[in-house]
Amino acid sequence: MHRFNNTVISKRETKRKLPPLVSWWCLSIFFLVLITGCTVHKEEQKPTSETGEQEALPTEVLLKPELMEKLSIRTASVSIIPPVEVLTVPGTIEPNPQRVQQITPLVAGRAEKIAVAVGDYVQAGSWIVSASSSQVAELHGKLHEAETRFKLAKDNYRRVQQGASRVAVLKAEATLKEAEASLKRLELLESKGIAAQKDVIAAQAEYERAKAEYAYQSNISLNREIAQAKSELQTAEVEVEHVRNALRALGARLETKNGHADAHDISLVDFYTPMSGQVIERSINPGAGFEAGKPLLTIADISKLWVIANVPELQIPRIKEDMIARVRSAALGSQSFHGRVTYIDPRLSEDTRTARVRVEVDNPKRLLKVGMFVDVLFDLQPEITSGRVYIPDSALQRSGESTFVFVANRVQPGKFLVRNVQAGQDISGTVEVTSGLRPNEQVVIEGGLKLKALLLKSQFAEQD
Repeated sequence: MHRFNNTVISKRETKRKLPPLVSWWCLSIFFLVLITGCTVHKEEQKPTSETGEQEALPTEVLLKPELMEKLSIRTASVSIIPPVEVLTVPGTIEPNPQRVQQITPLVAGRAEKIAVAVGDYVQAGSWIVSASSSQVAELHGKLHEAETRFKLAKDNYRRVQQGASRVAVLKAEATLKEAEASLKRLELLESKGIAAQKDVIAAQAEYERAKAEYAYQSNISLNREIAQAKSELQTAEVEVEHVRNALRALGARLETKNGHADAHDISLVDFYTPMSGQVIERSINPGAGFEAGKPLLTIADISKLWVIANVPELQIPRIKEDMIARVRSAALGSQSFHGRVTYIDPRLSEDTRTARVRVEVDNPKRLLKVGMFVDVLFDLQPEITSGRVYIPDSALQRSGESTFVFVANRVQPGKFLVRNVQAGQDISGTVEVTSGLRPNEQVVIEGGLKLKALLLKSQFAEQD
């Protein structure tokens, strides 16, 4: 029985030793090519446990040139400049209020035709709505009256200019001619000694009086009549233009023919879009009535949009105006849009403890939509901390509780030192190292797993 038990124990021991043996042969085959071109150096190590197992790794790896090419080892320099930290916050797209126009009637009426729907893109100056209004029809009646008064005033002014009413002037002109003839006759008689000098003086005075009367009638009476006719004409013209401007402001049709309105519905009002953009709101349908001052349509130019980002309270001091931000949407895949911070709200939301940060984004292809939820990414410049360096996270290797990197030897190509490091936070794929590395050292960033496999292989072989 005792011999049987020994036999059983021997088999159990054989079973326990079999898996490591099989594993050793499998790994030997896998690393055969690597071992032929690699030399691993290991310092004398002390047992770290009761079983005598060695936890320390070899200190360096030396690769032959031909093996270097096969492993595709790539290195990078240790930097003292920290990486750019990316802050990602949620945001919502809103239209720029400075690029939004509402089609608002100034009079009440009824919609007749509407040429656009929500989502349509319209060009500046395009006709979009036709409506009818009784107030517009009344203004057309006032315009007709004003145009009639203007025509009468124009005819009267032309008549006055042509001298159709110059009775006083003609009478004064006849008196002047008569006085002039009498004066000449008396002067002739006086020269011959027939007429007395006092008669000549009297005729001279009469001539001067007639001359003054003629000048008065010519410059005062006629000019007064002309001035009055001209004033009436100007008043009528201003009244016509005033009514026309009122109709233009309301969007009424002003086509005229020979001073009269064409044969069309004078109550109609046409509305045109003042800018190019997209219809984002429509509050009326054909046949429905509307009030003065109530918007019928809202048009927004979405080639430039506002993105309202909700930034946490602790991150607000790191956001500055004119800072560049990126905007991404899950609906648009990996495509991003660049914008600029134009405003930081000084007020915080009491519920979320966030501040609204406005980012202005160009949207020439109109891919971003109003109301869309997006991610807003801010590149935050970190402060440089003395004594800390930064390496790509791909350079870090771990074995158990040890964290290490492979440092390339500048003098001897193919030689890599195993350096234990103290790693800090990971910022966008770059790891902060607080101890173990110096600036400008070269660390392995590609092929490190293959070097690590060589180390583990050598350590496993020695333990066996």
